[in-house]
Amino acid sequence: MFHYFGTRQGLHLEIVRTARDAMLHATDPDPALPARERLRDVLARFVTFVQDHDATFYSVVRGASSGDPRVRETVQHARDVLTRHATAIVVELGVTPSPLVDVAVRSWISLAEQALVDAAADAAIPSEELVAFLERSAYATVAAAAGTTTGPGVV
Repeated sequence: MFHYFGTRQGLHLEIVRTARDAMLHATDPDPALPARERLRDVLARFVTFVQDHDATFYSVVRGASSGDPRVRETVQHARDVLTRHATAIVVELGVTPSPLVDVAVRSWISLAEQALVDAAADAAIPSEELVAFLERSAYATVAAAAGTTTGPGVV
């Protein structure tokens, strides 16, 4: 272990990096899909990823509380990528970018992480319901930041 990773913290960092990369690969948006379908597709794949790899996802989400700044940076990188993807979708749906919309999207990422930790491994919550909840909460959070009563792209 020490030969390859140097320290226990080095091993932990590599575990978190590998988990992050797997999660980002599994949730990479399909640019061929329209924005609303793209978000739903990403969320469905995200839920499936967490259900199939709950320990991997947990290591990424909980890595943010690590005392190691390299681990926190790795986790923040994942959150930044997810935030860019979600922001691109809501902007494509007609939301005007603003600092408050940025806060809303980042806040929703945190909500989604916690929902996935709590619910994805719970057989009592069907995957489709969790995906629908995450989608509705994304649109509602952005709508609140944009000062509207309906989500982006919702008539």
